[in-house]
Amino acid sequence: MTARGRADRLRFTGAAPHDPAVEDWFAERNDALASMAHAWFERMRDCGGDVLELVHDGCPVACIGDVPFAYVDAFTRHVNVGFFNGAALPDPAALLEGQGVRMRHVKLRPAVDVDAHALRTLIAAAYEDARAFVHGAASGRAPLGRRLGERERPAMSTEPLEASAADARVGKLLCDALPPQGAWSDGEYLWLTDRSRRLIEFTDGWLEELPMPTSTHQAVLLFLYDVLRAYLERHGGVVMVAPLRMRVRAGKFREPDVLLLRDRQDPRFEDRYWLGADLVVEVVSPDRPDRDLVEKRLDYAEAGVAEYWIADPRDETLKVLGLDGDGKGDAEGRTYQEAGVYRRGEVARSPLLQGLRVDVAAVFDAPRPAR
Repeated sequence: MTARGRADRLRFTGAAPHDPAVEDWFAERNDALASMAHAWFERMRDCGGDVLELVHDGCPVACIGDVPFAYVDAFTRHVNVGFFNGAALPDPAALLEGQGVRMRHVKLRPAVDVDAHALRTLIAAAYEDARAFVHGAASGRAPLGRRLGERERPAMSTEPLEASAADARVGKLLCDALPPQGAWSDGEYLWLTDRSRRLIEFTDGWLEELPMPTSTHQAVLLFLYDVLRAYLERHGGVVMVAPLRMRVRAGKFREPDVLLLRDRQDPRFEDRYWLGADLVVEVVSPDRPDRDLVEKRLDYAEAGVAEYWIADPRDETLKVLGLDGDGKGDAEGRTYQEAGVYRRGEVARSPLLQGLRVDVAAVFDAPRPAR
């Protein structure tokens, strides 16, 4: 594979519709930064059926014919989404960095939001610009990327809009900007949930909106939160209630009803979202019980959460699950074992929180009005 210049654009030979070397590149870097880079490279692939790819100079590159238009690269702490003719692209959001004659890039970091719609627009503009060069350079037209950038800006009427019409326009623009189900990235999910009042969980590109809690759900949740908070006041630690996101792994976030860490200095205790927990509690939702009973049981084990409580108002049971092993290190392949299933008239105990006792009847009497 060689790179050569023709006219004023860089060209690469050897690009193919699906280059195994590209997938090998991502597989060898199986971490959060590689996942971020992979999501944006998929966006480049989705631009059109004529997109080809190759690995050049150590990073995946997307091309039209032999003309490269974009690439991704992963570094120690950030990802670059780069554009070979970036200096000519419209950039109203001022995302592009670089001082070269042509090349520009957007720098992405896991904990820093990016204007995802603006970056998708840049990728689309770079694709159209490369297509224009390959298929229509002799026509004398302006690069399609510039026209695309202009077209993406909605024409604003000078007449005042009624509130309902304005809301409809904003809503349509927002829907057009958001990715389809299955194509969301971690950063896009975090951007959305930073601005939403709804509880939304995220798994490998897919969003799931959680149901509105009932009075019973909230009463049970808050009773258990109060029990855990009282315990930690004596022993140290921190406990929180939803809404608060917890990262299970790259590509998966959950919103546990209650999250607990035994040490406030635990590095998993972060402000925007937690990177794990020692104990989580879920109150079973009647709309889809398997979410709490089956799916989250697997997820929290994967995240290395040492203890998982499941409070089920349907049969008034409190199930305490303990992760096999010591709850530390790599949780891959580990599962939960039942430490106890406690019912009305019994007292639940926690292997993790020594000395803690929970009256199960009091848990499920909490939703009932005082007489």
